[in-house]
Parts: sequence; structure tokens; C-alpha cells
Amino acid sequence: MNPALKKFSNPFFCLLLIVVLHPSLPAAEEWEIVLKTNITSEYSETRRNSLKQIDTSSSKGLRAIWNVLDKIAPRDPLRYDWYVKQGAYDALMAAEGEDAEKEILKVLKGSKRENSKEAIIHSLIYKIRQQFEKDKGGNEERKVEHYKELLRRRKGIQYFALVLPSIRKHDPDKKKFEWITTAFQDSSSRVRLAALHGMLAYPDKSSIKLLLDNLRKLEKKKSKYYSEWVQTRFALETLTGQYYRDNVDDWFKWWDAVKDQFSLEKRIEEEAPDPENLSKAPGDRRTRVVRSGGVEVTVNMKVAGEGYPLLVIPKRGYSPDYFRPSFHGIEEFCKVYYIQMPQISDFKGLAREANNLVVYPTEILADALEELMKSSGLDEFAIFSHGPGASTLGMYMTSKFSSAVTRLIMVNPASAGSEYGKAIKNVEREGRKRKNPEVYNGANNLLIGQDGKPTYEPQDSAEHGGIARARNNLRFADPSRPEIGLSNHLDRLSGGTNVMNDGKWSLKAIFKYKAPRLPVMVMIGQLNAWTPAADVTKVTKFFPRCYAAKFPRSSNYPFWSDPYRFTKEMEKMLGKAKLRSSKKKKD
Repeated sequence: MNPALKKFSNPFFCLLLIVVLHPSLPAAEEWEIVLKTNITSEYSETRRNSLKQIDTSSSKGLRAIWNVLDKIAPRDPLRYDWYVKQGAYDALMAAEGEDAEKEILKVLKGSKRENSKEAIIHSLIYKIRQQFEKDKGGNEERKVEHYKELLRRRKGIQYFALVLPSIRKHDPDKKKFEWITTAFQDSSSRVRLAALHGMLAYPDKSSIKLLLDNLRKLEKKKSKYYSEWVQTRFALETLTGQYYRDNVDDWFKWWDAVKDQFSLEKRIEEEAPDPENLSKAPGDRRTRVVRSGGVEVTVNMKVAGEGYPLLVIPKRGYSPDYFRPSFHGIEEFCKVYYIQMPQISDFKGLAREANNLVVYPTEILADALEELMKSSGLDEFAIFSHGPGASTLGMYMTSKFSSAVTRLIMVNPASAGSEYGKAIKNVEREGRKRKNPEVYNGANNLLIGQDGKPTYEPQDSAEHGGIARARNNLRFADPSRPEIGLSNHLDRLSGGTNVMNDGKWSLKAIFKYKAPRLPVMVMIGQLNAWTPAADVTKVTKFFPRCYAAKFPRSSNYPFWSDPYRFTKEMEKMLGKAKLRSSKKKKD
């Protein structure tokens, strides 16, 4: 095609041309022109910003949002990921007025626009948090940031205590709550899941009966709607403070006995009188200072569930809260010790390079965690590790403390630090296959040339952020899911020094070339470009008693994308497991 004519094949350009040249048509508003020009840009921040500036006070603007979310975005979830969709949430947060509310309810009640309904609820989640931040911080940016960080760190009843006054102030007639309850009646489980997230963001007593009815409805359909089942239970437990597990009859008996006296305000008064006091952490949380190899490290741990002791190691830089509620089923047969991987700043006395970069002190942390488990009264325990970094730690612990570690479960592990370069090249190939420049440029940004510089340098901070997100998107089966963005906001730990890839470790060297005979399970998310099949095969073949559980619909988060199968695999491994030691200590 003639390059001069190529732009005429773009439907957005043609539509814009008709609007501009046809004298009988009204002139396009500024946001329309920006949207039509930029929504297909190769840069994610440009696409996001083209959605952010849409005027959603009118039906016209809202219909433009619906069109992008339900017609354009589903064609390429990697390009229209959670970050781009947050541009739509930002625009929807400003959707005020009678016309806007009518259009939103019209979509929620009578359309098949699944992505739009989901976006409406998630925009409300962000709106509630934003209103609280402004109510408390006023016009002072420093104060707003303080309350934003406070809100990130509060969960459950302490979060309710913070946001309820703002909710009562801004939505006295509960019109926004109607959005949530309407979405909860939707035929799409994905929309109902969004509503469940909404119920935890907008706490209200009337949600409890709706949740109980949903628990009853799903009781015999758990395998099909497992994500919704565990999220319903999680919402019930968080709102009520009760824990009846999957005993639906017990839930109803409890509610029949207390429904006239129960109130969230009473719970707040009794359980969270001062939600701004960060020293009062909710739940069974523990912070320990452990000394190992001349280094002092602070380790945070949370304990939940009953049964076989399981040490859970998350990816670095994130709170382990991202495992929940997907681990609700695991907590039925395991006592789970959720560890937060310490940041570099949590290690005192650690030697650093001249450029302030370090290799993560995995061996030091392995010693510290073994000491921590002993101090918790455990002689034996299983390990679950998420991703290559956590799996390296799990392998070190298994090698050094073979009498304590009874089983090892790893999600998408690597066989050696030297395999990192091959993983990057695999990501680059995937990006070129998808014709997504942010992905393959992002991969090349991690590759260092002979001149000591990255093979690809982003042009500005916006592109730098875009290529980093694009690389990370390949860790998710569906990077357009809004829960990813919510977890990124709530579970990512602030601060932290950059950590270099440790290219020297290897699976064989850790175990001194002698494979242990304990039961090992390797979970393989087959959609994860960061885990080349050839390398994960090296891991599975090394262990003589290794079971490979392949998840064809998952990337790096099988407990998110296939929670039912994930729970069943974990139950096979640990559900009937017995401790080897005759001496069983209580925690």
C-alpha cells in the first residue's frame, strides 16, 4: 500500500475525517479527537491517557468508554492491560450527575457489557479510597500521600474504620452501593467477582445476607465457580469477623441469631478503635529480628489456618497478602506461615557494592527463616515458594535443613541464575510474536551490551514505565484483569534498593550434586514466557521424587487463574501428610 494512503485504512482516522469534513455533523469534542488518535498508540501510557481525559459526565463520553472496554480492549489483553484500563477507571471516577448515573445503571442492569460493568465497580473502589485521602489530607499533598500509604496498609476492620465516615459523607443515600448490589446479580461470574471486591471496599451490613445466599447457591458448584466461592467466603469472614469455613448451615444459624444486633460500627468500636495506629496490626501477625552470619534481619510473618505446617514464600517486593483469598482452601488442611521476603533495608550489616547494588542475601535469609520456624515451635514443615527468587530460597533451606523440610513445592522455578539471560530472550521472542514493541524493547532493555549499556534505552520516563509493565504482564494469564492493578497498588512494598541478578547459583551446586529424596512438586504455568520449558524441565528431572503439575491456562499465578485445580494439587501433596517426627510441638 502507498504510505501516503496507509492512514486511510485506520477506521479511527476515517471517522475523524468524516466528522471534520461533513458540514452537517457536529464538531468533535477535544477528548474525542485525542481518543481516536491515541487509543491505538504503541505506548501504553498514551493509550491510558487517552481514556483518562474522556468527559464521563455525559452519556456520550460514557458510551465511548464502553466501546473501548467491550469492543477494542478484548482483541489484545496484553496491549489493553490493567494499566490502560485504569485510564477508564480514572475517567469513571469523575462520572457525576443525573445523566451519568442513569447511563451507568442502564449498563449495569440491562447490557452484556461485561468489561464495562467490571470497570464501573473497580472505579468505585478507587473512588472510595480517593475520597478518604482527600477528606483526611485536604489540599496538602504531603498529608494526602500519608493517608494514601496508611490506607494501603490497612485491611479488614481497620480499613472499614477509616473509610466508613467518608462513605457516609459522600453517598448518604447509598446510590453507589446500588451499583455493587446490581452487579452482584449479574449473570457473569466475572462481574459478580468485581462486586465482591466492591463489597469489601464499600462495607455495609446488608451485604451479609447477599453473601450468605450466594454461598448457598454456589455450594454444589464450587468446582465451576471456585474463585467466586472463596471470594464470597473471604468477604463474609472479613465483614463479620466470623470463621465458619465452608459450613453453610453454620453461617446461616449464626446470622439468624445475631442479625438484629450486628453492626459494623459495633465491630469497629470493639476491634479497631484507632485504625491509624500502625503498631496495632490485625490478625496473627509476628515480627521477629533474627541474627545470622553477622547480619541482623527483620522478618514479618502471618499465620492462618490449621493442619500441616507450611512455610509460604512470596516474590520479593510484595506483601504475601496477594496469596489470599486464593489460599483459603489451603488453610483448611495447612497451618500456613506466610513470610514477607525482607527488603534490603531490613538487613543490617550487609556488605554492598560501590554502586549500592547487592546480590540478594538468600543464604543468610535461609538460616534466619529456619531459626524463625524453630522459635515458632516447629521441627518440621513443608515449603511453598512462588517464582524463581523464592524457589532459590526454598532450595537453599531444603539443602541446609534436610531434617526439617519435609516437602518442597515450587511455582515456575529456575535451574540456575545463568538461565536469566535465556528467559529474557524468550520474552523478546514472545513480544515479537505478538508484535508488541513494549514487550520486546522491554526485554532488550534488560540485556547489557559490550559497552555496558542496555541494548535498548527508552526515550523517556513514560516509555520506561511502559516497557517495565509490558515485561511483567507476561507473568499473568490475563494481564487485563483489574485485580492485578489492585494488587499492584495494595500489595507492592514501598521503597527498597535494586537487587542484581545472582548469576552464580545453580540448583546442582545448592544440593552439592546430590538430589534429595523428599517429595517435590513443580507447578508450571505454561503461559509464562519467563519460564522457558527447557529450563523448568531441568528442575523436574533433577529431583527423583518430583511431580510436575502443568497449568495450561496459567502463567505465574496458578492460584489466581486456576484456583480449584491449584487447591486440589496442594491437597494431594499435603492434605494427608503426617509429620515424620514423633515429637510434635504445638505453635
